Amino acid sequence: RASGSASNLWWSMEAGPVHVIALCSYAATHANSLQYRWLVRDLKRVDRSRTPWLIVMFHAPWYNSNSGHVGESELMRRDMETLLYEHGVDIILCGHVHAYERTHPVYKGCVNDCGPVYLNLGDGGNREGAYIPWRMSPPAWTAFRESSFGVGMLTLHNETHAFY
Repeated sequence: RASGSASNLWWSMEAGPVHVIALCSYAATHANSLQYRWLVRDLKRVDRSRTPWLIVMFHAPWYNSNSGHVGESELMRRDMETLLYEHGVDIILCGHVHAYERTHPVYKGCVNDCGPVYLNLGDGGNREGAYIPWRMSPPAWTAFRESSFGVGMLTLHNETHAFY
């Protein structure tokens, strides 16, 4: 409720230098949806002098070159990608695909220095095992991908530098 969300499926909070936004891949995302309207309001309240990092997380990835769950969240991407780009989202965290993939900054399918970096972190382990087949040679936006079990740590060094 502190973030003004009418649902526990999408919310935000500040954690140190980060404004974290959680979205729902499985709720309506069109411009008149409750989630989208809340997101617009929340993004307007972000104070980058207090929280210079803006990180968004949701379950199903928008950029994924693995064979698992291809295009599953395409509608959400079409509905919300421009809004997140216009507000300068830095990093987008996703899971769902049981593999690891990190992108270069990307927007609308093209490498773009002003776009967010996507970290698909579905490699934390599950009873199904890692998703091994990749559906193509790495797209230009892929920085690294691997089908394995893994964990990671994101360290924000200052207002402009992070290490994962």
